[in-house]
Amino acid sequence: MASLEDDQYQRSAAYYKDVQRQYIRATNSIQMDIGRWYRRLADNNDISYAGAKKLLKKNELEEFKWTVEDYIKAGEENAVDQRWMKELENASARHHISYLEAMKLQMQQHAALLSTEFEEGMTDYLHKAYGEQYYRTAFEVAKGTGAGTNLARLDDRKIEAVIKRPWAQDGEDFSSRIWTNKDKLVRNLHTELTQNIIRGESPQKAIDSLSKTMEVSRSQAGRLIMTESAAISSAAQKDCLKELGVEKYEILATLDGQTSEICRDMDGKVFDMKDYKVGITAPPFHPNCRSTTVPYFDDEFTEGEQRAARDGDGKTYYVPADMKYWEWENLYVPKSEKIGGLGIKRTSEQMEKRCIPLRTEVEKYSPRKSKWSGKVKADNERCEQESCMGIKEWNCDIIVRDDVPDHTLIHELLHSCSVSYYSPAEYVLYGKIEEGSVELLSREIANSMRLPVELTAYDNEVTVLQSLNQGLGLYKTNLEFALNLFAQPLPERLNWLMEKVNAGIMNRADVTVGDMQELMDFLVVLEGGYGS
Repeated sequence: MASLEDDQYQRSAAYYKDVQRQYIRATNSIQMDIGRWYRRLADNNDISYAGAKKLLKKNELEEFKWTVEDYIKAGEENAVDQRWMKELENASARHHISYLEAMKLQMQQHAALLSTEFEEGMTDYLHKAYGEQYYRTAFEVAKGTGAGTNLARLDDRKIEAVIKRPWAQDGEDFSSRIWTNKDKLVRNLHTELTQNIIRGESPQKAIDSLSKTMEVSRSQAGRLIMTESAAISSAAQKDCLKELGVEKYEILATLDGQTSEICRDMDGKVFDMKDYKVGITAPPFHPNCRSTTVPYFDDEFTEGEQRAARDGDGKTYYVPADMKYWEWENLYVPKSEKIGGLGIKRTSEQMEKRCIPLRTEVEKYSPRKSKWSGKVKADNERCEQESCMGIKEWNCDIIVRDDVPDHTLIHELLHSCSVSYYSPAEYVLYGKIEEGSVELLSREIANSMRLPVELTAYDNEVTVLQSLNQGLGLYKTNLEFALNLFAQPLPERLNWLMEKVNAGIMNRADVTVGDMQELMDFLVVLEGGYGS
């Protein structure tokens, strides 16, 4: 059952990569639209608030209405939110629309199309996830007990009903959450745009600001995918176990240092099947939850069983099956090493000690030795000010939040093998390719160590790199690609990547002009820096 849960988690992570591409396309479309509006109104590369409130010229209004009509037609075919469709129709019928309102409506179009595409894909994914988990659970129970059972074939209408059934206490299903996120995204995009215009920001600053808003929304989509897929997987297990006549089930958490506190407490708890309630008496108990359920048999059948555990180096060993999480931690984990993963707080001293073996691991993947100073400081206030999870200072101290997982520490340690060999001026010039290449490699290292990976502000850069490698077949694996990219000196890294992409395009006969343009748009995401 633990293996099934891990498989489901990996499938969800793979699906999220597809959704990330949808967000990148939407972000690029928004950037191009904003750039076009700015060019129309630009005065010394700025737009005044008064200018943005001016009405569209006749030809611009006609062009805007064409865009709206195309979108309304697409919306009718794809069942887009009818409230928004009515708003668009009303706007199309009016003779006076301001530049600011037109910009807002076009951003809303992109967000609505993105949400529609996301909802359709999510429905298909959850439908498949339910069926796979249902039948695989039945197979594993039959294999484990030696008793097979004939199950009726799943009915598509039943699966659809399960998917649409709210499981959380807020009473919302995933579709409602998607459209709630869309409304929030539109409000945030419009607020960011208006404030940038009032402040007289340049087009690039406005675009960067809107891109960050899209990245936050994309991270929310990732959490939604991981949580909803875990919930539907749990529901499939429940329905299968009931069909097999199982009367009780047990919560099974993961025995390692990355497990959340609530899952540690729930480990080993036994419930009647009638009390099975996702999020309360059954996983997921939180986003990215790794706990699962197992049939409970209180008899001699379970004598001598074992369960897997992992030590601080990620190596697997086995303990008695009836050992609960807190018993395992007290017996097998030294007090000084009781460190956690997602959401688990650690002191500066604990993280400094953890970084010692992590630095050794990181240096296996780097052509340059780490310049880490040996100091780690847990400083939530500083990270809040910088809007980040961690910082590698120029004296090579590491500043992080007290609840960051090992994945974040690996990220900062990789900076000590890369940008630390240069000055802040190079980071201003090459920060995006630095963060993207470091984050891609940190994820690959964390995955190899079976450590949880937390979504970061650099998901956009990572998705672009993964898409380029996989789309053009640059290297067989993302790890191989990440290693070769990271091995390049920072000032030469982006040019090296561009040469690889150009060579990849030349080797592909099926790449169209549109594909080439999309690839060039992707590369723009990796140009430039973030400031000193």
